[in-house]
Amino acid sequence: MIDELLIGQMDVRRFMDEQANVSTVPVEAVVETETPASASATPTDYATRGVDDGRVKDDLETILLTLVRRRQGRAETNGKALMNAVAVTFGTQLSPGTVYPCLHGLAEEGLLAVHERVRTKEYVVADEDRVARRIEGAMHQHRALARLFEDAVGGN
Repeated sequence: MIDELLIGQMDVRRFMDEQANVSTVPVEAVVETETPASASATPTDYATRGVDDGRVKDDLETILLTLVRRRQGRAETNGKALMNAVAVTFGTQLSPGTVYPCLHGLAEEGLLAVHERVRTKEYVVADEDRVARRIEGAMHQHRALARLFEDAVGGN
């Protein structure tokens, strides 16, 4: 059973290719567009399909790393913009007391670097290899769990 749960890199790439053909709102479309702070966040398909607040909080470090990595150089990567991206993507309203300590911890780990601006701090990836490994590790874990769950309910 354990061997069945282990996923090789090729399986992950195939999975990602398959997901590209699924008709959902792609993360890039959500996280790379800037939503004004005054605009209300409309949850994407991820939120309506059941990604609850607890799951988002459990995976917040990886979610923030992913958002910073995808947005840097194209959209704001300050704490407020990242909170808004989480809200739009997952329909989860996180407090600054949840997001900022997580961002600070990622910076202390050397995964993110902080660039001080006039009235804000922008976060950028500091160690591309470690961030990629962290995201890939989370992806492997989630895919392994998905396979286990699919097997339990008679899925593929």
